[in-house]
Amino acid sequence: MAERDAAGQIVRWFGTNTDIDEQRRAIRSRDELLATVSHDLRNPLGAIMLATESLRADGVAAGDRRLGVIERSSVRMNQLIQDLLDMASIESGHLSVEPSPLGVRELVDEAVEAIQLGAAAKRVVVETRLEVGAAPVHGDRRRVLQVLGNILGNVADRMLGSPATAPTG
Repeated sequence: MAERDAAGQIVRWFGTNTDIDEQRRAIRSRDELLATVSHDLRNPLGAIMLATESLRADGVAAGDRRLGVIERSSVRMNQLIQDLLDMASIESGHLSVEPSPLGVRELVDEAVEAIQLGAAAKRVVVETRLEVGAAPVHGDRRRVLQVLGNILGNVADRMLGSPATAPTG
């Protein structure tokens, strides 16, 4: 940056120098870690998805709601892993959003279903109360489900007494 005197003549230059090599190494390390973790998570998830497909094909669990929960949860987990991989693009301002009209009832039902089995195991009844004929919202289905899932998961952890929030003493 040039500093000028009253006549507009440059009298000196001012500047800074920042070494960004350490930042680049940290970002590269993080990206490598995310790639490794996502790969390691996808392997057992793939086995779960294949096993549920096999059960469906064998007719073992035909009509069993629990199998549907496993399948939808597997798909959601797979998407969360993909979201981890997308983190670098999110930080660079390239967040992928696909807005569309969304039914509130369907979104809430799907989010609640993900915690329903855990709640039932603890004998907790989960109820939803929505206005009949609620207008659709406009948003990205994946992102809205992610937010609802996080909120419900946090509530479920508190109400169901997860190890992190269970009272002690």
